[in-house]
Amino acid sequence: MSKPSQKSPTGEIFIMRPPANHADPQNKWYWDQTNSYKRMMKRWEALREAITLAGGTVETLPASEAIYVRDPVMVMHKPDGKPCTLVGDTVKYCSEELERSQALREELVQGERIALPGFIEGGNLVYDATRNILFWGVTNYHFLDDFAARTYHRIVEKTPADHQKRLEMAKPTAHGIEAVREQLGVREDLMRDGKPLRVVPLFIPDEHGRSYYHLDGLFNVLPTGQSVVLRDKLSKSANHLIEKHIGRKNVIDVEFDECFLRDPTNFITVGNTIITPYASPRLRDEYAKHGYDVIDAQSMGLPEDAWRFSPHAGPRCVTLKVTPDIGFPQAEKNRGPKAAVLVHAR
Repeated sequence: MSKPSQKSPTGEIFIMRPPANHADPQNKWYWDQTNSYKRMMKRWEALREAITLAGGTVETLPASEAIYVRDPVMVMHKPDGKPCTLVGDTVKYCSEELERSQALREELVQGERIALPGFIEGGNLVYDATRNILFWGVTNYHFLDDFAARTYHRIVEKTPADHQKRLEMAKPTAHGIEAVREQLGVREDLMRDGKPLRVVPLFIPDEHGRSYYHLDGLFNVLPTGQSVVLRDKLSKSANHLIEKHIGRKNVIDVEFDECFLRDPTNFITVGNTIITPYASPRLRDEYAKHGYDVIDAQSMGLPEDAWRFSPHAGPRCVTLKVTPDIGFPQAEKNRGPKAAVLVHAR
């Protein structure tokens, strides 16, 4: 299979961070242990090339085992096209590595920094700019306990008091949605067409929380407003909210056999190109109806699972788009004025 042809530049800019040439044995969570560095780097470079072929530009941070640049941050854009970065107000307590990453991102991304209560995981936040909704994935608190223990094993002191402090930091993620609504909903600069930014929680049931620990493993939204959803693994209330806010006719369902070990909702878009770990023939047809082309790992000459950098970590997890979705007429009409370049020149 030949690689996709080069498209015209869209103006969209992404941040990525390549893997380091060693694996910290205390940081195994960030690594697919079946991959050597050479193999991991090949897959990472193929994803960067795919973004470039689709018309995007990639800025790179220094190499690290922690290649997931989306955590713990969310970049969204105001109606005037200016970016704002959402960060958790507890991030400074978590890791020097995360602080350094945040500092580097702030060098690249212009715009306001908004601190929200708790610890933010970018994979749990999906912004729908066509409707001005921030969908926020929420798992049960018991899983957050476990998540905190696993993820931060090496960066918190191994004492009951410090561990409890970390768990207290996790609580606002599950229980502070109302505070976030109040903080963001009153801001006039985040309104579109006179309507405030809405924060809508989507709950992942207990039985699926350990398998789908981020919302983008189950749910994502295209620039043209269609949602791509694995409905069977979300709660009834979440499915109701999706239909209420997005509309059933705008939902592209993902079947479980299309999703299992493939993560088709963990995609990014560059112009009218969807870059995804996997898209079945049916999903490709659905995307084509809305004007989208598809690049998956196999399109780049790699195995089907090549862009699963760890369980349920795909292209969206290892990239951070710092510009609005532009260059796609069907999306552009919903965007308002086109934004200027939003990344510092190098």
